[in-house]
Amino acid sequence: MGTVLYRAFSAENELLYVGISLRGAQRMKEHEKLSGWFSDVSRVDLEWFETRQSALVAEREAIIADGPIYNTHHNGKKSNHETQSDDFEKDEISFDVSGEMVGFSRQKLRPLYKLSEVADLLSVSTKTVRDWINNGSIGFIELSSHWRHVRGHEEKRKVVDYRISGWQILDFIDSLGGR
Repeated sequence: MGTVLYRAFSAENELLYVGISLRGAQRMKEHEKLSGWFSDVSRVDLEWFETRQSALVAEREAIIADGPIYNTHHNGKKSNHETQSDDFEKDEISFDVSGEMVGFSRQKLRPLYKLSEVADLLSVSTKTVRDWINNGSIGFIELSSHWRHVRGHEEKRKVVDYRISGWQILDFIDSLGGR
């Protein structure tokens, strides 16, 4: 099973949104229910990738290159469109992490989470969330970074302040369905 990259266009051929999913049709239904911009969609183009990682790379490149109106992640702009929903709900999300069933029901997801909040939400350690970031399993936003001197050593270590959006959490959960 592959991962689909989708591009949603308006009737005027404006690129509204770029995303990825293992379940393209279901993701479109979620956008229809949860995304205020969806009523402007007149065409959706699909591009299939063998791996989620290759789809994530293509998604990032498409957002940076094409600047879709409603993507705020990767394009360096904040959405000021009133139709863009900041909070959204997802019913009955459940998935298997390390052989353990985890779930939450009618959870209202916020726009951004700290890594510790994602760990709490998904009932895993913060280290596990960092591992997911490092291996490309979950999307993230790098808010800032700086170099910190390591005590007792000459080298410096890069310290990054990450955030993960509610949509990235849903994308991650979506990716677990294909494993």
